Amino acid sequence: MLILESIVKTYNKGKKNEFNALNNVSLTFPSKGLVFIIGKSGCGKTTLLNLIGKLDEPDSGRIEINGKDTFTTIEADSYRNKYVGIVFQDFNLLDDFTVSENIALSRHIDHAEISVDEIVQLLAKVGLKDLENRRIHELSGGQKQRVSIARTLAKNPQIILADEPTGNLDKQNGNVIFDILSQLALERLVVVISHDVESAERYADRIIRLSDGVVISDVVPNPNYKAEIEERENSVFLPIGLHATEESIDYINARRSQRIERCMELPYLPVNEIYTESKGYETSQKTKMPMKALWRLAFSKIKHHKVRFLISVILIILTFTVLGISLILSDYDIGTVSSDNFVKYNETGILISKGEAVPPFGYVDRDYSRGMYNDEKELLLSTGLIDYADNLYLLDYNYATFNSVETGLPLLYCDFNGYFETAEDRLADYGFKMLYGEFPKSETKDENGLLHVAITDMTAFIIAKYGAKTLEDEELYGMQAEELVGKTLKLNGDSYYISGIILTDFDNYKDDFLKHNQSTLLYRTKMNYYYALYVAIGAHENFYEDNIVVGSIQYLSDAYLYKILQETENATKIIWQNEKSSIAQSEIVVSSTWFEIMMNERFDPSKTYTFENTFRNARNKIVHTETFNIVGVVSDLKDSKLLPLKTYLILEESKFKKIANEKIQVLVSYHVSMPKSTKNQAALVNFMDENMLFHMNEVSTTLYSIYNDLSVYKTVFQYISIILTIVCIMFIIDFMFSSIKDRQSEIGVLRAMGVRGGDISIIFLLQALVVFIICVITCVSFMVGMTHLLNAILQQGFLAKLGTELVYQISLLRLSYRPFLYMSSLMCGVLLLSIVLPIIKMVKMKPIECIRSN
Repeated sequence: MLILESIVKTYNKGKKNEFNALNNVSLTFPSKGLVFIIGKSGCGKTTLLNLIGKLDEPDSGRIEINGKDTFTTIEADSYRNKYVGIVFQDFNLLDDFTVSENIALSRHIDHAEISVDEIVQLLAKVGLKDLENRRIHELSGGQKQRVSIARTLAKNPQIILADEPTGNLDKQNGNVIFDILSQLALERLVVVISHDVESAERYADRIIRLSDGVVISDVVPNPNYKAEIEERENSVFLPIGLHATEESIDYINARRSQRIERCMELPYLPVNEIYTESKGYETSQKTKMPMKALWRLAFSKIKHHKVRFLISVILIILTFTVLGISLILSDYDIGTVSSDNFVKYNETGILISKGEAVPPFGYVDRDYSRGMYNDEKELLLSTGLIDYADNLYLLDYNYATFNSVETGLPLLYCDFNGYFETAEDRLADYGFKMLYGEFPKSETKDENGLLHVAITDMTAFIIAKYGAKTLEDEELYGMQAEELVGKTLKLNGDSYYISGIILTDFDNYKDDFLKHNQSTLLYRTKMNYYYALYVAIGAHENFYEDNIVVGSIQYLSDAYLYKILQETENATKIIWQNEKSSIAQSEIVVSSTWFEIMMNERFDPSKTYTFENTFRNARNKIVHTETFNIVGVVSDLKDSKLLPLKTYLILEESKFKKIANEKIQVLVSYHVSMPKSTKNQAALVNFMDENMLFHMNEVSTTLYSIYNDLSVYKTVFQYISIILTIVCIMFIIDFMFSSIKDRQSEIGVLRAMGVRGGDISIIFLLQALVVFIICVITCVSFMVGMTHLLNAILQQGFLAKLGTELVYQISLLRLSYRPFLYMSSLMCGVLLLSIVLPIIKMVKMKPIECIRSN
């Protein structure tokens, strides 16, 4: 039983156009029967129907259904699904569904199934036999309304609410609909909203008349009323139950002397009886649609908005592809990329040098003269990623002759860059091994005053091809590598004992070397290994007595200078200041060339000259500043083949050793063993990158060379992706909001049928999921293709820039899961953002508000 008690409903409260749709309405309805609510437009009858159907809520008053008068949102959804069926004037069928699918939907809302036979029987009941597979647009208005009734009957509701069910139909179809509703009213309560008084008089079991929101009459049929035609005086009285139209009455009156008038006696009696029967309201579980139906509803609007959908998908794909490429460029991690290529090229160790920042991007190898410092080694070892760091020191001088003047061999081929302090068991980490002889056993000089060194097979090749001399001036030209073991090697006034030959991978580069092809990476990285002398750990301590470099200045001891001058034929002695003949602690002797450059004049023994030098450590921090008096020059250093022009300062031996012992000398690089795992390799490279330590090998040199270019490309893509993302987000939000707005009326109908707000949200989430899947798959495909294309373009460009085909072998832009994950997450977030707010707003709206939006 349905009870309405003191119902008040006011629209536009507090506004100028405020009006009372219902004013203190109280009604009681039985459990079955056909009840008409009639009245003029605006009298409140549709408002009353909406309140009964829980499509809207009253401002005050109470609505009780079978003893229950309080409903949560979920319970209201369940009530509309199980207890109430609503037949709309505008049919409100889903055009994308067939007749049978529209009918089945009302059952699917409750996650229940309906058989084909049941649908056929329901259609037969409303006079639509054999139309179950028809599309909605193929039906007439009357047929659509009967489908709407069949959809309502499918869930077997206790109450049917029909809002102007014949308003869009002709008289014949209207009568058919009322005949159907009359039959249905035999088993349940049917409430019809109508302004059709004649139909109400003909079919109603009860008529409620409203006017200005107030019930002005509530009557039921008079069982004693006799529907007979009576003649009284000059008039013929027709019973109200006889449905003669006004036109027919006027026609008859024009041809008869007797007037036809309506019977003044009413066939209805006032409603005095209060219904007391009540079945009790059964609490129902919340409604839930099956996923198949949700998917169908999600696809339906995509189908009807193909152009907008296509434009949206294209824009999303374009935006997030560019964004994805930007993320791939941003994901260019020097550590990870280096590690990938270390594995590819089986690198077992790397050379580390000091770097310095080059704004705005990256690092470059620092000038060797500024060197490294031992605290860098401690820093590296503290990571726990490496077991050792081998020192590479500069040689006393930056080059050796090897008869280069006579042979015309380019100076670079004779560039001995220093000493590697290492051990034989570490050679494998260099990718090397002993070929002949043995690795130096001692860090000190032997009884002959010679330091034992191992040279590479490349050095042996150069000696054999271009010549060199021993301490005894024996010519080593043309000797095989094994013949050099046990020989001495004379380099710029120093001699070394060759204890062994180290096998490297020089054979891989020999052809380029012989062609003087200096564009290969052999001259950028491998030279550090090929041109080094390999000595026992600690051997460098024995070299302080000869030469050190501090900052950009090279130092010699006076004892060493005297020795060189004595060995040089026709050497001019030092030109001393006044009557001096030796160097004191705070005094220096310089080359005449250096003096003329620095002082811009020739040396005058009668004058006093000073030079201030700042001592810095490897981090370029000032250790101390010291002032020297220039007490002499060596005039013929510029003609010497043994001393370079850049030999600037000659100090007194004790002062020289003091500076040397302070270890301000140049430590060029470290060689470290490569960690075993790629994760640790990447961590090591990134650690070095953060601390401006530059790792040098064939791969990393190329990677560092292109780092700045990639950073520029990354910045360009980032700006483009930001702009596109903003445009795309606005378009997606507009598309999804418009899509939801266009379906607002449909959402209201679904809510009226009992579809819960959660299922409405799922429909649009599934629609977004379709867009997401299509766009992600396409974007990923484009990102992979664009990455390969960009790699090819970059490789071609870098080939011209670097002059090495190694760019074709190493990985530049790498595909990892992170860019795809970030791109997908952002796309998902944008799509969710574009539907969450309008969906929340839509679900919170009352169903009737959504329906009226149409």
